[in-house]
Amino acid sequence: MPRSNLRTNACVEQGALPSLNKRALNLLEKKTYVDVQFVVGPEDGEGGETKFFEAHKLILAMNSEAFEAMFYGDLAEQGKVRVVDLDPVGFEYFLRYLYSERLDVKTVLEALQTRLAAEKYLVSHLVTLCNEYIGKELSPKNVCKASEDLALFEEDSFDDQIEAIMRENTTDVLESEAFIEATEETVHAILRMNELAVSEDDLMCALYAWACAKYSKTTISATGEGVRTMLEPFLKEIRFMAMTAERFVEGPVAWQIFSSDEALSILSNLTVPKSMKLPAFCSANATPRALP
Repeated sequence: MPRSNLRTNACVEQGALPSLNKRALNLLEKKTYVDVQFVVGPEDGEGGETKFFEAHKLILAMNSEAFEAMFYGDLAEQGKVRVVDLDPVGFEYFLRYLYSERLDVKTVLEALQTRLAAEKYLVSHLVTLCNEYIGKELSPKNVCKASEDLALFEEDSFDDQIEAIMRENTTDVLESEAFIEATEETVHAILRMNELAVSEDDLMCALYAWACAKYSKTTISATGEGVRTMLEPFLKEIRFMAMTAERFVEGPVAWQIFSSDEALSILSNLTVPKSMKLPAFCSANATPRALP
C-alpha cells in the first residue's frame, strides 16, 4: 500500500477516537509517527529484561521538562535513548500515563517502578498518583509482599500504615498467600510486634505453616526435625508462656518440633509457672499480645 494511503488511514482512525488522550495513546500503541526509541533495562550481561519503546518527542516534552531539555535543549540527544536504571514494566506504565493521563498499574511493585520513572523525569503529579495508589492498595492480603517491595525501594513513608494493617488485621494477614511466601525479615517484623489481633497459639500455627512451606521447597516432605531448623531463628520471639497448655499439646508437641525434655519443660511451666527451667530459646514473657 502506498505510504500516502497508510497516512490517510491512520488519520481517519485517529479522527474517529473521541478524546485527545485516546488519540495520543493510539499513536503510541500503533507506533504511528514515532521519532524516538528508548532501550530500557540493565546493561548486557547484568541480567534482567531489556525492552524497546518508541514514542514521540513532542508529546514527551509537553509532559516533562526533563524530556524537553533532552530533546529540544542545547545538548539535545540524538538516536536511541539508553535507560539502565529503570524497569521496563514501570517505564511502560510511565509512558502510557504521559499519553493518556491514566495510571493503569495493578500492583504496589508496578506503582513503585512507575514512580521511579516519574521521579527521574520530573513528572511530580504522577509521583503523587503512585503514592496515592500504594496507600489505597495496601491490604491484609498483600501487605507482606508490599512491605518487601517498599523495602527494596528504601521507602518508609508507609511503615505506619503497614504496621497498623498487620496489628489490626493479623488473622487475615497470616492466612494470606503473601505471608506463606514472605521473607524471614517480614516474619520477624510481625513476631516482634507487641500488639496483634491474634492469639499466641494461632500465631505459632501460622509460623509453623510458613516454616513447612519453606522447608517443603527443599525436600519432598516436611519432618519435625527439618521444620525445627526453619523455626529456630524465630523461637525466641514466640511467647510460649502466653499459649494454652491444650493448644501447645495439639500444636508444637504433636508436630514433634521439640525434644521430649523441651516439650515437658514448657508444658510444666504452662501448668505451674516457674516449675522447671525453660529451654534457652523459650521466652518467659507471658503477656498476651492479642488486642482486646
